[in-house]
Amino acid sequence: MSSPHEILSEALRIARGGDIRRALQIILPLIPPGEDYGVELVSTPNLSYYIDRGGLISISKRLEEGIPYMMSTSRRIAWDLLPSWVLEEVDFCKILKDLARINAEWLAREGRAHPHTRVAREIASINIDEVCRE
Repeated sequence: MSSPHEILSEALRIARGGDIRRALQIILPLIPPGEDYGVELVSTPNLSYYIDRGGLISISKRLEEGIPYMMSTSRRIAWDLLPSWVLEEVDFCKILKDLARINAEWLAREGRAHPHTRVAREIASINIDEVCRE
């Protein structure tokens, strides 16, 4: 089994090659378990697109300006319904930074004896800026 660092590096290489969908599928197991955890793909002032550990895409729409996305309406969509501009706008390094952040949050909240704990610790300790410079 590859280390989380190796997985992130490989996913970034694939994303830079243009296969964003495959790169996202590679990092899915690194997303913490639980419905509260997802990696933001892209956002606009009113919409945000997330992907969770199961590979489900969520669209969150702000109810009002200034209200965080967490307090918004959300629905899940299939990959086939994802607008093409979303994958075109993806900044994969930003996704990796978000992945490191949510793993650190997961550790702070849930980091007890769990199979994901070791992975979350390693991801949270990775210098994503350095990975993106590789």
